Amino acid sequence: MQFRIQLRFGIVFLVALLFLSSCGPQLSEQRATELVRLNYKQQNTTEGAGTWLIDSIAINNIEKIGLDSIDTYKVTAYVNGLYKLPVMEDAPQGYTERFFDTVQFFARKSGKAWMADDWVIVGSRHE
Repeated sequence: MQFRIQLRFGIVFLVALLFLSSCGPQLSEQRATELVRLNYKQQNTTEGAGTWLIDSIAINNIEKIGLDSIDTYKVTAYVNGLYKLPVMEDAPQGYTERFFDTVQFFARKSGKAWMADDWVIVGSRHE
């Protein structure tokens, strides 16, 4: 009788442990979109880089990488909007063009904040 109680308790404990481990902080689509916006906002602060005005962001894929204690996600997103060229010698001042980027990056949780790094432009088109 006591063995059956211990066995049931062990099974319930194991199921609860598995459930809690799967409920950890996960990267949401909304948070990934905020990371993309932040990246383009930071690009706008770089002198001589032009200005990026985002129209839309579509998160294509969020893939969990690795099983270590730090959850890492690989994100692929489609971004489009207007790009205002910086003032240069041979570029008309205030000239804008439409851009369509496909970006990939890795997101990791650090404390309460999400951090993104290893940004790669997989594809880009300007019109």
